[in-house]
Amino acid sequence: MMFPSVAPMVVSYARIHSHRRKMGRYAPPGSTAIFVAGYLITWTAFCVIAYLLYMSVASLFPGFFTSEQGSRYLAVGVIMVAAAYQFTAAKDLCLMKCRTPMDFILHRMRHGYAGALRMGLEHGAWCVGCCWALMVALFALGVMSVGWMAVVGAFIAAEKMLPWKRFANRSVAVALVVIALGVALSPAPTDGMVM
Repeated sequence: MMFPSVAPMVVSYARIHSHRRKMGRYAPPGSTAIFVAGYLITWTAFCVIAYLLYMSVASLFPGFFTSEQGSRYLAVGVIMVAAAYQFTAAKDLCLMKCRTPMDFILHRMRHGYAGALRMGLEHGAWCVGCCWALMVALFALGVMSVGWMAVVGAFIAAEKMLPWKRFANRSVAVALVVIALGVALSPAPTDGMVM
């Protein structure tokens, strides 16, 4: 899901390293793969923590994430939290870091494999800060639903790649509110929060 939105960063990183090699400067081969690995490590850590938290709540409160009426409103609350996060200063700061690949790379350039890993971890952290609420909303919508994954992936890509940052960010917030209302008013129970 995250690869389309991280592609500009990876392409920029690879181009800078290619240029450095052409100029005879130190840029070890495979450093782009190490950068991507760092990014994936950060997201994997976030996902493991989110899953463990989810499982802890499910084991402490059996039936909390059932497909009954109460879970619909839990899902609505989670989606509304994600919508509210779109308006925070933290979201804006993290989104700014994710939207400017050249600025990120040029100001944080670290050389060698350890540097590539560190840069990937750092960029991944900014990306998690930007997108964590959308990922948590995905738990509410249906974490194994390919359709909802595509929708959330499109939201993330729009925020990071469209030239109108504020418009894209606010449009995602409005879309989340509409989705939350749809879940709340739907006659069928939601199965997003169900194990």
